This record gives sequence, C-alpha cells and structure tokens, in this order.
Amino acid sequence: MKKSLPLLSVLSLGLIFGGPIDITSKTATAASHGKKVEWNLSTWGKRRAFTEGIEAVSKYVSDKSEGHFTIKITVLELPFLPITNGDVQKAADLAVYSHPATIKEMAKWNAKLMMSAALPQYEFMGRGKEPRTIADFKGMRVRALGGIGKAMKMIGAVPTTVTAPETYTAIESGTVDAAAFAFYSHFSYKINEVSTWRTTNLSPGSVNCPLVVNIDAYNSLSDKNKKILTEAVNAGYAALDKAYSASIKKYTPVADKQGIKKITYSESDLNAFR
Repeated sequence: MKKSLPLLSVLSLGLIFGGPIDITSKTATAASHGKKVEWNLSTWGKRRAFTEGIEAVSKYVSDKSEGHFTIKITVLELPFLPITNGDVQKAADLAVYSHPATIKEMAKWNAKLMMSAALPQYEFMGRGKEPRTIADFKGMRVRALGGIGKAMKMIGAVPTTVTAPETYTAIESGTVDAAAFAFYSHFSYKINEVSTWRTTNLSPGSVNCPLVVNIDAYNSLSDKNKKILTEAVNAGYAALDKAYSASIKKYTPVADKQGIKKITYSESDLNAFR
C-alpha cells in the first residue's frame, strides 16, 4: 500500500521556484524505488498560480485562526543577516525550522517545515536617478517587502507593496523607482528591460519560502523513509546552489550588454546603513 506525503511550497509573495523542491521529491522517489511512498508535490506554477496560491493560503488561515496568525520563521527575513553563501543559508534555515518555538508554532497548523527555497540576498534594479550613495535612496519609491522594506524606510525610501508580476509595469510607468528581488528574478519578471541601474552589494535581506509537510503524513512514514526525505532535502539545497550560481553566470552578461549601470557601495556606507 502506498503512503502519500503532500509537499506544499508556501511562497511569501511572488516567486514560484519549484525546481529544487522537485529535485527533493524526485530524489526521495528514487531512493525509495517508488514502491512504498508516493511523493506528491504541489507548487503554484500553473495558470493564475500567484493569485490562486495566495487565495488558498488566505482562506486556510482565515478558517483556522479566526483572523489571528503569526509565525516565528520571519526571523529569517530580518535585514542584513550574515548569509554569505548557500551553506550558511541552509544552516540558518534548518536551525530556525528545528527550534522548539518554531515547531510549537507550526504544530498549530499540523505542519512541519522541511527546507526553504533559500532565495539569495536581494539587490535593487531601477530606472531614473541612480542612488550612488545610501542617502540617495531618500524619497525613492521602492518595491521592498518585509524586513527589507523596513530597512529601506529607515533611510528615507518609501516602501511600496507591488506584486511581482505587476513590478514591470510599475517601474515602466514611474509608479515605482526600483524593486528588490533576487538577481535572477529581475530577469524572470523582465525588470531588466525597464531598468537603467542595479546595485551589486547592498544585500539588504531576502524572503523566506518554506517547504511544508503535513505532520500526520510525515509521522506515518517509516524511519527509513523519513531518512530518505531528509537526505533528499540535502539534494534540494545542492540544486539551489547550482541553479543560483548558473543564473549569475547567465544573466550578468545580459545586464552588461543592456548597459545597466552597476552601483557598488563603500563599506563605510554599508556599515552606516546596517
């Protein structure tokens, strides 16, 4: 008899990045020879994916929490965390996900956090006046969410909530001056096509996108299959590292060819901001 373990990629606004999670699922299937466990992967990568995903989460939270919902994993979205590479990101994710406070919080939803999409540190792309110094961001309207938005507000920028698919039009029309995304995401949403400059070392933070499993389904697995899933998570993180490295090599020449000016801040400027 097959046992089913639903995997839901819960994304914090915008990016649909199912690849490494798909690697995790496929790795688990291969390791178990596909005989005893059926790994059901659910991501929001279809038509109306963004809105349908958000609507589903919104309805679930509304039904289960009577309007009250907080979660402690947002600590991973604090600005300027010293996340220097994929290994550090993985260690930080798993340390938070396995913390007793996080486990207790997720238990309210009968859920367990397995891994994240580990988005790289964000950078800005924008159009118009270039913020050559941190102070130049004052008065700029920026698409920046969570902790990044709060950090930008402290230096006088005006954080604006714009969905990822709407960002291109917002920058093109001048409604927003710049947007913060992981480097490759600017190209996914074609922000580069309407931008004239980009930051290279601001690294103000990122957005945490966890992979969640149902606790009952997880507990029903044998110890062997739990081990397989844990090992598959490692394969997922390895795939992330590989994909992100490849995206930098792919898109940096594209930005250079388009003439998008690179802005690199001094350490003294960055330290004052932090």
